[in-house]
Amino acid sequence: MSYIPKDAVTQSSVTGNKGIFTVKDVYELTLEGKYGFANEGYQLISVTELSGSSVSIGNITGFGQYLIFVTGVTFSEDAILQLRFSEDNGATLKSGASDYDWRERELNDQGTLANINDTADSEIQIGTSSEATKPLDVHIELHHADTPSTLPGVLFQTVKTDAAGTFIDHSFGMGHYNTGSVVNGIGFLPSAGTFSGGRVSVYGVRIKWN
Repeated sequence: MSYIPKDAVTQSSVTGNKGIFTVKDVYELTLEGKYGFANEGYQLISVTELSGSSVSIGNITGFGQYLIFVTGVTFSEDAILQLRFSEDNGATLKSGASDYDWRERELNDQGTLANINDTADSEIQIGTSSEATKPLDVHIELHHADTPSTLPGVLFQTVKTDAAGTFIDHSFGMGHYNTGSVVNGIGFLPSAGTFSGGRVSVYGVRIKWN
């Protein structure tokens, strides 16, 4: 399979191909910020597979805000997806007892709404702990990561479905890091067990006003 971009001058630095690209070319060019969104204010920073008991992603820098897509997350047992921030490119994840505040509103397939929150937690909770084997998809906006005078915060929305696409859970929420500092890494971990699958894609966003 091949792809034909609008800009036929773009050339793969890996294979030298120009105009018509293989899947590998498209992947490499996307990582280099040469292919993908038409708006040059968006750039793919990383694609990371979820495995083990935690995953750290570093080098989140150079943009004012970020879009994070977490897709197909499954756990070895019923667990909640948790998010933490890092100030040292993912080497360590902040996990103090009152490092984060968060709030979430959940709707399950029985039509039940629930509000949950914590104003002093060691992570930001994302989604519910039910149906571990069913894939969880999450859209996250990360704001003020590079502004030391403002608390870094996230807005998120989750959807969990079964193999047939039947709705199981849906939630939306927000949370923030309780320290005004530069965040240049993030980490995901399950509240119990390990990751059985999933992928995280991080995009940097530079807002343009003209």
